[in-house]
Order: sequence, then C-alpha cells, then structure tokens
Amino acid sequence: MTFWTDLLGLPFEVSYIDAGGIKTRRLVAGKGEPVVFLHGISGHLETFVSVLPHFVKAGFQVHMIDMLGQGFTGATGKVLSVAAMSKHLIDYLDACGLPKAHLVGLSLGGWTAATTAANHPERIFKMTLIAPAGDPNSLPARDPKFSEVQRKSTLDGVRNNDKALTRKRLEMAVASPTALTDEIVDCRYIVYHRPEFQANIENLVAMFNMETFNQEALKPQLLARITAPTLVVFGQEDPGQGNAEYLKKGIAHIKVQVFEGTGHWPAFERPEDFGNIATAFHRDGLGAVVEGTLPKGEHVVRAA
Repeated sequence: MTFWTDLLGLPFEVSYIDAGGIKTRRLVAGKGEPVVFLHGISGHLETFVSVLPHFVKAGFQVHMIDMLGQGFTGATGKVLSVAAMSKHLIDYLDACGLPKAHLVGLSLGGWTAATTAANHPERIFKMTLIAPAGDPNSLPARDPKFSEVQRKSTLDGVRNNDKALTRKRLEMAVASPTALTDEIVDCRYIVYHRPEFQANIENLVAMFNMETFNQEALKPQLLARITAPTLVVFGQEDPGQGNAEYLKKGIAHIKVQVFEGTGHWPAFERPEDFGNIATAFHRDGLGAVVEGTLPKGEHVVRAA
C-alpha cells in the first residue's frame, strides 16, 4: 500500500496557501464540514493520508496541513511555540474562509488543537486529540531525559544523511517497526534534509526544552476553557502516554479511547479502526463512542 492507493479514486488537491504571511502546504479533499489535521513534531501531512478516505466518505472536507516551520511550510525564523502554531492554524482557517472547523491533532498537533480550542472556542466544532503532548503529568514532563532522547534522535535524523537514523526516529512513534513503510520513511527523510528545514531545526527542537514545555503546558485553567466535545485517543504501548484521568477532569465534554497494540501513532498504525471511530464521533458526537480499550480487530462504535 502507498499514499497513492490510499487516495485512489478520490479527487484531491495539494497546493500552497498564504496563511498569515506563511506559505503553507496543504492537501484538501471532500465536501462538507471542514476537518483540519495537525501532525506531530517534525512531521508533515502524509502522516494522516491513510485515514483521509474515511473522513471524505463520511461527508467531511478534509484539510491536512504541514504545520508552521515543518514539512514544506514556511517558518518565522523564531523559536517555535504552541502559541505561534495556534495562530498559524487560525490564520489558515481565515485564509480558507472557514469560520469554524473540526480538529484532529497528533502529539504536538493535539497540544496545538487543545490550545486553540481553549482560546478560540467559537472556531471549533469538535476535536480529536491523539496522544496529545503538553500534558504536565505525562512522562516527557516528569522525566527530562525522555525528551532529551527524542530531541537527540530528531537532530541525528536531520543532520546526518544516513536514512537509518530517520527510520530510528520514526520507530519511536510506533509499537512495531514493521508498521513503518519505506514510503513514510522516505517522506520524512526528504523533509529532514530540506535546507530550509535544517536551518530552522533548532527553533523546532526548542519545544523539547522543559522551560518551554512548562510555559505552554495544558494546565487546568486552560483545559477548563475548552467547550468543544473532545475525543482523546492513546496507544496502549506509547511510553509517553498522557494521563487520561487528568484530561477527563479538565475538559468538560470528553471520552477516552485506548488502541491496543499501538504506540504514539494509533491513527497511522490502525487507520481503519481510527477512521471508523473518529468519523462517528465527528459526525454524531460523543454518544457514538464507547470508552475503553479497543482490542485489535474490534470496533467499539455505535450509532448516536
């Protein structure tokens, strides 16, 4: 399977749009209420291509973007922050003429989505947070050594021409290395070795700094401002898994689903299961999802 087979038969467009002065790469497909997908740190929109058909068939207009300073999207030349990425997201919605959208965010993308939902509740329908970063109770927050390993692995992949180092970085995101295709590794390698990306890498990995992390963490007062119905998805084998009870206590309308046999990328590792559950939620609300652990091959989804 490749990105092309995932997209086979679906009309889509890959283009660039000016979002607040930032040249922003995006993939758009489908018709209906817009859903904007936000990848994890040092990522790119291809992370989500395998779940795109589910959302299009469910009647949504899908927007997958390369976030600020990542993928093929431009940077500001300053240290990247969640606040800056949230502003870029709002600028993107404005550039597209979208007064409101659903959000699906992975890791750093989930942190950005939650921050945006707290600060701009009028712009968000519903949101799915996949292994959201920014949780002050998560392992990266409790153990700086964990974040330092991620930081070093990212820099190794960017500063060396050995593709094995890029693969090694991505293996940190999945439960089994066999989940990674050569194609996704090749995409990440190309992104990592763009001169523009390499020139900006220190501004990006500053997100691994604990002082930076703590300044923008998803603290209780921020979570309390989130009014959008929220689905949180964790991978059962993700060592950096956040604290589900902390998020449930902080966000008013929330359910949590844990995917068995997956790591930090449950949507990539189990795209059909994720697509079924997430589209049911974004279409019908929290009543369409049963909380708990989703075993392999089972779909805990019912009609609202």
